[in-house]
Amino acid sequence: MVRRKKKKDKRHLITLYDCANARVKGECIYCDKGVSLSTDGNGTVSLDMAARGEPLVMPECQECQEFEMAGEYFIKPIERGWIHGPRQIS
Repeated sequence: MVRRKKKKDKRHLITLYDCANARVKGECIYCDKGVSLSTDGNGTVSLDMAARGEPLVMPECQECQEFEMAGEYFIKPIERGWIHGPRQIS
């Protein structure tokens, strides 16, 4: 009997790096279309998350009707974050 590997879910998770509506103002990232990115506070996320190179996958963005792709890899994963310097690829 031949076993087949299960197919992985290839669904791409939407990140703020992908969205043309994500904007930076001061120390916060917000949605230019008014979508709240967090459930607490003022609906923004801290710019520190981007500085650390975190994925920035927001649940609110996954089914967003306002999503506009900023281009294929608007900010490439290797280029995300600037606090710890360039990442090493293994």
